[in-house]
Amino acid sequence: MRVRQLLNFLVNNLYGTVFLKSVDASDVVKDATLLFELLDSVVEDVGEDLVIQVVMDNASNYKKAGEMLMKKRTRLWWTPCATHCIDLILEKIGSLPQHENALRKAKKAEGRDIKKIILRDGIFWSSMSYALKTTRPLVNVLRMIDSEKLPCMGFIYGSMEKAKEEIAVNLGNEEGAYKEIWKIIDDKWEFKLHQHLHVAAYFLNPRF
Repeated sequence: MRVRQLLNFLVNNLYGTVFLKSVDASDVVKDATLLFELLDSVVEDVGEDLVIQVVMDNASNYKKAGEMLMKKRTRLWWTPCATHCIDLILEKIGSLPQHENALRKAKKAEGRDIKKIILRDGIFWSSMSYALKTTRPLVNVLRMIDSEKLPCMGFIYGSMEKAKEEIAVNLGNEEGAYKEIWKIIDDKWEFKLHQHLHVAAYFLNPRF
């Protein structure tokens, strides 16, 4: 049985988000050019003058399609999904050896093993403490992005910088302790999420 890949198109404005349409893109998503043509047709349907930003997946084919779209439609911006980007950062941080003890036991421990871990396993709690220190600031950014209480565009840039600083403080401001975490954040941030649009929105945000 063939698994279909559906793309849902949503339109957001000052009044909220509405569903536009769903497209069976099974024969499109793996080809950047075909994906670009699909995105371009949706922009045309909505009206180029009404589209400021196109947000979608971070995969390389989507990135290439987004760049092609910006080259043709010079008035709009393509940006990868911030939530997905931070998810990838957290996943990468979670793969570090420092997290291995806590994650392995948190996933597999059941029943009587729970009591043993809670009462006797000092390494587990040390690993848990490190996990909280290195991920909680990023989880807070994730919650802010996922919230619909206020537009987050003007807050992403500043919030990511603040999260990095909080992680450094949590690790005693010792460069050797936070350097690896910062590199993971910067690699994903610079390659996938860092956009002039975020910087401009942060600069124009009256909250700062």
